[in-house]
Amino acid sequence: MLRLSVLAVSLVIIVGCSSGRRIPSPDAVRLATLHIDHATGIDGRVDIARIARFLKTIDADIVALQGIDRWSDRSEKIDQIVSLADALDRTYAYGRVRLLQTGETGNALLTRYPIIEERHVDADVGAGTAGFMLAVLERRGQAIVIVNTDLGGGENSFRLDATLEQIHQRIESFSALPLIVCGSAPEFTQADLSRFGHASFGPPWRKIMATDTLTPVADSHDHNRGFVLIYRQTLASENITVSSAERVATDASQYQPLIVELRIKTD
Repeated sequence: MLRLSVLAVSLVIIVGCSSGRRIPSPDAVRLATLHIDHATGIDGRVDIARIARFLKTIDADIVALQGIDRWSDRSEKIDQIVSLADALDRTYAYGRVRLLQTGETGNALLTRYPIIEERHVDADVGAGTAGFMLAVLERRGQAIVIVNTDLGGGENSFRLDATLEQIHQRIESFSALPLIVCGSAPEFTQADLSRFGHASFGPPWRKIMATDTLTPVADSHDHNRGFVLIYRQTLASENITVSSAERVATDASQYQPLIVELRIKTD
């Protein structure tokens, strides 16, 4: 049986903290993951420009987005990832998860680093409803692998298991590189994540935080759990350390982003 371990980070919402661009060291990388629900804010209004303004304030080097639409009626037929990439002057990668009645929705990356390779993998759990995107980025002459996925809802544990099985199989060919898996599980409850975290996962994944405790979010309708995993079975990933992790409140999305400050040493 496949044994993985996951960090499903759920931190208390930090209001009024400074999440703007820090003065980085050469090794610093800021990673953010956020389910944008096709740019629906807490007021129920779809506004991709508001998402762009928020992402500018956090100024992450790598942004992993889930629930991003292209050309759908519900998001005014806007190609949301192109709109964000243009607004932030970032390179992007996109992987379709499923077709909508009009348009499509999927996962995406925005990054200030060049993208060497990108691909989308269907997790084969039916109707194209699950999958993940994999991108190889170049940072200071070093390749870094980022996997981005939406693990779905708590009632669909088969989707979680199938997606993680596919991720495990696909990343084996990148085992010589620093490798990070991130994303969201919007419909999983605290109990679901605790069950998966303790029963389904083990080495070789390293947790960012030194506790298994999952802190309930303040807003009862917000079941989002952003997560970041660092693959620890390679010497390359031993060069990744974590400086901090936090959730930040925003009205741009019904979910709050997880922002992680990393240090990635180059050889």
